[in-house]
Amino acid sequence: MFFQKSVILPVLFGLICLTALPSYSDCTGGEPATGKNGKVYCVSKISMNWWSAFAWCEAQGMKLGDLTDLCYISDEEKWMGGTSNGACPNIVNAYSGNVFTWTAVSLNTEIARVINPRSGSLNSFGKADSGKYVICAPK
Repeated sequence: MFFQKSVILPVLFGLICLTALPSYSDCTGGEPATGKNGKVYCVSKISMNWWSAFAWCEAQGMKLGDLTDLCYISDEEKWMGGTSNGACPNIVNAYSGNVFTWTAVSLNTEIARVINPRSGSLNSFGKADSGKYVICAPK
């Protein structure tokens, strides 16, 4: 009986801890957004600067999405370098809010791309701008 309790209790505790951890599908503090490629992204409910966005995605168990993560459906349907509505075909209408969300870029740059997950349009802003939301992609 002693052996069973010493094995069962740690296993039970471990399972409880695992179920308490957030996963990308939980999107804690954000709203899920499904791309046309079937991937589920997470859009934050609050705006923040790029550095906070990077950390927020990591806390979600995800990563800050880059243009390949967010725009790619197939070799024929992907980001082709434009910035207008539909430039990022995968994410068009994935989110109902009209916001710009940060995307991943090199840590040593001062400017980052932002994407609108409703229209698929792109723009660029300085990383210190705190008025942009976040879109995280699965790791």
